[in-house]
Amino acid sequence: MKRNQILIILLTIVSSLYSCKDKDPIPGPQGPAGKDINMYPYTKDGSVKGKLYSTGKDGKDTLLGEFNYQYIFESNASLYERGRNPNVTIIRRDSVKGGNIFILSSYIDIMTDTIKPGIMPGMTNIYFGYVKDLGNGKYLRFGETSRPHNNVRTDVSPWTESSFSISNYSFDKNSRNLKFDFEILYVGNETLSGKNSKVIGSVDVTLKEIVTLRSGNVNN
Repeated sequence: MKRNQILIILLTIVSSLYSCKDKDPIPGPQGPAGKDINMYPYTKDGSVKGKLYSTGKDGKDTLLGEFNYQYIFESNASLYERGRNPNVTIIRRDSVKGGNIFILSSYIDIMTDTIKPGIMPGMTNIYFGYVKDLGNGKYLRFGETSRPHNNVRTDVSPWTESSFSISNYSFDKNSRNLKFDFEILYVGNETLSGKNSKVIGSVDVTLKEIVTLRSGNVNN
């Protein structure tokens, strides 16, 4: 008798489960609106701006275009590091245009030294890339060498014929705001155009310090 009662109870439970399975579930209350996730956001921070010129054989400069690079994409776009291997890195882009970019890397301790050309006490490299829609189905591209034996970007460094200079340099150690004017003089055989070129501009960015567990203080 008890066995029959147990079987009846089990059959009732199984029947109710299958009955619920066939019914449409009742939706619960709506949760808060979610946020779209952008894994690679472009952030506007500071600026590297100026003008690009082409220099003719007569020494006269022709304006090719103006630029204002304000966006950062790379994680090391505004950083400095102290300690055994001090360095400063600045990278700015013009939104999503890959060819429009300014890169500066200098192996100095920015708290005790200044960014400048040369090797000692710290080497500095600069790369400038520029792309402009000319409006007639053509693009102007500047920044890569055409020499077959060195078909890479033309970094301006102590070992290139092209050179650069820096003036009106200032770095606020409290706000970590870095400002300076610069001039890059490109030798013709180190550019795609084969012509002497000139970039005159200014940098205004805020840097962050790289802190590792081996060096630096994570508390301030």
